[in-house]
Amino acid sequence: MDRLFDGLIAWSIRHRLIVVLVAGALFCCGIAVSARAPWDVLPEFLPPQVVVQTEAPGMSTLELEELVTRPLERALLGTPSLDSMRSSSGPGLSVITLTFDEAVDVYRARQLVTERLELARAQLPLSVGLPRLAPVTAALNALLKVSISLPEDASEQELRDLRAFGDWVVRPRLLGIPGVAHVGIHGGAVERIEVQPNLARLHARGVSIQDLALALRDAQAPAGAGFTTSGDARLEVVTDTHLPLARALTDLGDVVVVSPDGVPVRVGDVADVVMATVPKVGAAIHDGRPSLYLQVNKLPGTDTLELTRRVEAALDELAAAAPARARFEAPVSRQADFVRTSVRSVVHAMLLGGVLVVAVLIAFLRSKTLAAISLTAIPLSLVAALTVLVLRGETINGMILGGLAIAVGEVVDDAIVDVENVWRRLRENALRIEPRPALDVIRDASKEIRGSVVYATVIVCVVLLPVIFLGGIAGRIFSPLAQSYVLAIAASLLVALTVTPAMCGLLLPRVAATEANPTRLATWLLLRYRLLLGKAVGHPRIVFGSAATAVVAAVLTWSSLGGRFLPEFHERTVIAHVHAAPGASLEAAEAIARAIDRNARPDAAEHVATRIGRAELDDDGAPVHSMELDLGLPSGESRDHAIEELEARLDAIPGIGFVVEGFLSERIHEVLAGETAPIVVKAIGPELGELRALGGQIASVMQTIPELGPVRVEPQLDLPQLLVVPDRARLLTSGIRPAEVADAVVDWRHGRTVTQVFDPSGRIVDVALAGPPDFRERGALRDIPIATRLAGVLPLEALASIREVPAPFEVRRDGGERRVAITASPPGSALSTTAARLSRELEQRVRLPPGYRIEIGGEAVARQEAAGRLALVGGLVLAGIVVFLASAFGSLRDAGIVLLNLPLGLVGGVLASTLIPDGLSVAAFIGFVTLFGISARNGILLVTHKRHLELALPDVDAVARILRAAEERLLPVVMTAATAGLGLLPLALSIGRAGSELEAPMALIVCGGLVTATSLNLIVLPTVYVWLESRRTRRLAGGPG
Repeated sequence: MDRLFDGLIAWSIRHRLIVVLVAGALFCCGIAVSARAPWDVLPEFLPPQVVVQTEAPGMSTLELEELVTRPLERALLGTPSLDSMRSSSGPGLSVITLTFDEAVDVYRARQLVTERLELARAQLPLSVGLPRLAPVTAALNALLKVSISLPEDASEQELRDLRAFGDWVVRPRLLGIPGVAHVGIHGGAVERIEVQPNLARLHARGVSIQDLALALRDAQAPAGAGFTTSGDARLEVVTDTHLPLARALTDLGDVVVVSPDGVPVRVGDVADVVMATVPKVGAAIHDGRPSLYLQVNKLPGTDTLELTRRVEAALDELAAAAPARARFEAPVSRQADFVRTSVRSVVHAMLLGGVLVVAVLIAFLRSKTLAAISLTAIPLSLVAALTVLVLRGETINGMILGGLAIAVGEVVDDAIVDVENVWRRLRENALRIEPRPALDVIRDASKEIRGSVVYATVIVCVVLLPVIFLGGIAGRIFSPLAQSYVLAIAASLLVALTVTPAMCGLLLPRVAATEANPTRLATWLLLRYRLLLGKAVGHPRIVFGSAATAVVAAVLTWSSLGGRFLPEFHERTVIAHVHAAPGASLEAAEAIARAIDRNARPDAAEHVATRIGRAELDDDGAPVHSMELDLGLPSGESRDHAIEELEARLDAIPGIGFVVEGFLSERIHEVLAGETAPIVVKAIGPELGELRALGGQIASVMQTIPELGPVRVEPQLDLPQLLVVPDRARLLTSGIRPAEVADAVVDWRHGRTVTQVFDPSGRIVDVALAGPPDFRERGALRDIPIATRLAGVLPLEALASIREVPAPFEVRRDGGERRVAITASPPGSALSTTAARLSRELEQRVRLPPGYRIEIGGEAVARQEAAGRLALVGGLVLAGIVVFLASAFGSLRDAGIVLLNLPLGLVGGVLASTLIPDGLSVAAFIGFVTLFGISARNGILLVTHKRHLELALPDVDAVARILRAAEERLLPVVMTAATAGLGLLPLALSIGRAGSELEAPMALIVCGGLVTATSLNLIVLPTVYVWLESRRTRRLAGGPG
């Protein structure tokens, strides 16, 4: 391998012009490839997920759980590569979320689930709709959230027109844009044509409601009637019985119903045909006005910026076709804004860091030529890494840019070491009486530092392997950062072995002949270092004692630091999840939403877009007492203060519970534990009553821990439910079946869709057989007419008992078992320590009945798991590094001395971590991993040069060789550390700013660690070598060791 690298260096110097031209051409190609790459906020961190939704209109929660959710769960639990399964069962809707192993392709997972659902269909009741899969979307799926509002005095017909515009004009137009996965529509009023039977007229004409339903189903029957021939032509025969939407009310009224005595009767003779609204299960409000809420979701891997541009262009076109008085509002959430903020923040830090690197090189090298040669490594390495990632299909996102930003000061290090050594050897050669050929000097100088450059780069890359293979959400977020960093460092090694020697051969021979003196800064540093090092090696115990004390203090400080899973994202749009009392009506929830709007705007929020309940025919299964608010925080005010003010305003609304989070944090919490909170405690067991009692006990314990902040128990109140139980004895004597009674109740109250009316534009309107509005009142339930075969028409109360009973609104399950969740949102950075205390308190104070258990999840557990994986893989990598260095150096002692930089770097890293508001998050852990790789470089530079001098100057005193090696490596070590640290400094100083939340903690820890690692490395390592050499000398002389 050494011969290969040496040959590559020699070839590059001989063909230096070709190397430079090829590098320039590849750079231009890389720029062209990268310019076409898609942009995104973060890497795709959502594991393969499939959501199964099953509609069961009219079913209660417990019925749905028993008859729908459980059979589906039993069928799905054995799906290959299934990692976890969560479900919720509520009135009329079952939602099952399946999460698969990371290696599974999401479309393969959907195929496996579809196959299992086909087998499970036979176990479902006939009245239940077919299970369906929710669309595939990205982890950060909400590309754009926008409202179309109406004035406060909007009529019901205006709401219907607005919803029809959204369903049949806006949605198809947006779904036609490549990259759009789904368009969720919330609010407005879904139109339907209702045929409302008149009881008196039905009786007078002798028509039953079943006759009416049959006639409506037969009102249109499109069918082919074969074909006929005319000469040589073939003509298809088609029967067109479609009801045109424009005349639907009239034509439906004219449909013939055949009564028992055979006299034709029209639908309009026994019923009223009217345009009406599907019973609402949700609503949308924008700044206090009724609205239509649109959420445009994107597919994974889509270019967020380009797709946003195309969607907004389409919305601008659609605005001209909007119904009268409808107005398109500015987006309440726009993912492209966060992309631009993140990119702007990281690129700004990268450019500033590059400027500081230039300043360092010029200050130390004085020569612009030397600085230019070294700086060439930055664009070549970064573009090379970016090109490889883009060709692999990655999006350019904040983490990839963060990895490149962290690498800015590091990629130049190999070139600096090479250029400095070449420059020093050329200066020495220029002072010789008979100078050697400059190209030979350059070749030998590059070969001289080849070992240290290669070893250091290998270690910097290998030390990031734990991050690349971290796994979980943390791995999916940070692995692209590590990959971009490693690729850039690897590219910089290739540049240092080819382009740098080639440019040195082109530019330095002439410069070295005229500029042979080191800079004043270099001379000053060398003199001060020589004095300091002389004192240090004379007092090894003081040096070792001071270093050991600092390391012990750092370890103790580390153990006391708390932290979160990920730092808080500084988004200016937040989401408030608000819950009214379970069982609250839609009207009551709307009143609460308007009260929140009045309290919040304009001081606590510039705009408020509210969704109540769930959208009709949509994927979200939220109850009507649940609200989700998108709030734009006031500009010019700190985010923390704005959120505190907003929470105070929400707290002033009586009868609600709420959680306020940013969109990114909410999505991460939801993926981690299925709840939108940092800490989730789940009580799992078979019986709801016992689970509720256990949940209350857990909540009481949690409320005694102030650090947990607000504690919220999943609403577990039973809601009143009117239960209709047919009397089978009466049914027998009346000649009617139970299913017929149930069908009649549905027909006279909520209504049943019997046919659909199609418009040539693609608009579809359901036609429902539904009782008049009076029959939907609670008091009218007992009087619903039931047509029997033997007893004529009887009221419902004559055939069934009607009573009010309590029933759970929702039942949630994990892995096929019932569970109750208790959540907490601890403020500050002490999440991990608070979670640890909570675990101890629950273990000591909560007594679990047989068959029940408690699980703690959320951020704290994810952080602990990520730290454990990093430690495990990191330990294996560290052992590998020791073996590698021992093999490369031929000395286990030298390998151990290089690794002394790890605890030395820990000192500054821990000190810097105390300045991070969110404590030791996973981002901070990865900062330490990166720091250890960078700081090991300093030790390798010193140790390899010491070993080189041992071979080159065997007759020189060993201590003198050690001191000379330290002095000659001073400038490369200081320059590489300064470029790495100052290159990261702008990113480190951006802590707390939007767009660099994940990268800034890493940069701050690396900067802090480099200060101590570099300063202590230059003192401690030479002192260790001198002390060991002194001991060896004393042993050889027979003195005390």
